[in-house]
Amino acid sequence: MFNRIESEVWAFDVEWVPDPDTGRAALGLHGAPDDIVVDHMWAEERSRSDRKDPRPFLPTPLCRVVAIAAVRRRKDKPLYLLSLPRNDEWDSEKGMVDRFLNGVEARKPQLVGWNSSVDVSILVHRAMRHGLSYPGLLPPDKPWEGRDYFSGKSSCHVDLLSDLFGWGRKSSLDEMAACVGVPGKLNVTGADVYDMWQEHRTEEIRDYCELDAVTTYLVWLRAAHFVGLVQDLTAEEQAVRKMLVEMAAGGQHPHIAKYVDAWDGLRLEDRSPT
Repeated sequence: MFNRIESEVWAFDVEWVPDPDTGRAALGLHGAPDDIVVDHMWAEERSRSDRKDPRPFLPTPLCRVVAIAAVRRRKDKPLYLLSLPRNDEWDSEKGMVDRFLNGVEARKPQLVGWNSSVDVSILVHRAMRHGLSYPGLLPPDKPWEGRDYFSGKSSCHVDLLSDLFGWGRKSSLDEMAACVGVPGKLNVTGADVYDMWQEHRTEEIRDYCELDAVTTYLVWLRAAHFVGLVQDLTAEEQAVRKMLVEMAAGGQHPHIAKYVDAWDGLRLEDRSPT
């Protein structure tokens, strides 16, 4: 379990899909259409892992990033929800990865995620794909001499899945959200992202990524409260709700409004054990 909260925290989530370009190169399918390549990538993974899932998770070097979101917590400042793509020059995969990793390099936040060791891996792999460089992320020779976001043994990167479950049976973010009484998935799951990508529904993927980042932050608050690092849990959760309500004002973000409604519904049900 993590043992400190740093002055800046980013609770983040990354969405990715199979990348037919790297798939063509890896499988020697030069000139094959994207859908054929992706089908071969899934088949190869099923044969290698003996999994029955028709769409198994692929190794991250064979995938591409399609959305990134993070709830940013800074001392004495309002919470902020960073989300990409955002309809500007950062919309390409290279732009999204570069913006996020540039921010990590510059601000040195404490990263928090769910199974985020994998998220960090794909960000590294795709940065390498695009020839990006971040000297400020160089791991130190000794843990106390700097930040190491990659080892899994530093408090500057908190993977809640590992922290909360250790060597036991793993669980999903959705299940953990249900446990602590906050919203989980709302009509979309990770299994839907590839089809959404194929249908060019990039804004919906970004919206889904945003909500996962918010849920991750709320679960992290409960974990931080458990170990005494967050004293006033009610005030911290109210700050999240304030951010969400302000974002939903004017109907600009209907997915945020649905999340707030779902959260309020859970509060009214008062499922806490007595």
